[in-house]
Amino acid sequence: EAEPADFDPEALAQLVGEIGAAATARAARVFLDETAARFARIAAGGAIAMEAHSLKSSAATFGAVRLARLARDIETAADAAAVRPLVAAAEAAFAAVRPKIESHLASAA
Repeated sequence: EAEPADFDPEALAQLVGEIGAAATARAARVFLDETAARFARIAAGGAIAMEAHSLKSSAATFGAVRLARLARDIETAADAAAVRPLVAAAEAAFAAVRPKIESHLASAA
């Protein structure tokens, strides 16, 4: 199975079409700002499946394809040992996609 692209700008474009550029920018800022806290809660072992599910949905909404896939894997992981490497990969995916989302929002403004 091929590795998915890490960012799908069409997802953001669709969201802009649905709710407008300003609302998309506000929602994306919340997503970007809250994701680090989500990773901290997941790493602490708190409500891992719930946090990962929320992350998966938000990431997909904003076109963070690889992050959404990793969040899905975290959500379904059987135990903490399986979660740790997935969280590390998800954090790296977030670090890679964050500037792409920010750049796309800046160019759409």
